[in-house]
Amino acid sequence: MSQDDDAPKKTPKTENLKPPWKKGESGNPKGKKKGTLNRSTILNKWLSVEQSIQNPLTGKMQKLSQEDLIVLAQISQARKGSTRAYTVIRDEKYGKLTVPIEVDANIIQLDWNKIENEFDKAIKEKRKNGPKQTTKKSTE
Repeated sequence: MSQDDDAPKKTPKTENLKPPWKKGESGNPKGKKKGTLNRSTILNKWLSVEQSIQNPLTGKMQKLSQEDLIVLAQISQARKGSTRAYTVIRDEKYGKLTVPIEVDANIIQLDWNKIENEFDKAIKEKRKNGPKQTTKKSTE
């Protein structure tokens, strides 16, 4: 066997990047059909539907969108004591609260020369005294 037989075969790096379909052919022929609406478009459509209803805050008849009614329901829940509803409203209006984090920037200064000297002393002491004899306890 020669060295060439053992070496892994090299493939061009761009070969993996070529799509397995022909130019002009779809990579997902059974995918989303043309004209299909995405979820956000459908949601926007339904949230904009207006309804004549008595405004729960003012008591007046008004034409309100579904989005308005949802916001009013959220406000109503917050007024009844729902802290979760209040938090959602507050975060939407003022942005999420940030908690300041205090960082203690006092960095310990190490004297590496002193550490090295102490380490060397400990090694010399261990070599001088020899390895400690440890007895194994039988677990039988």
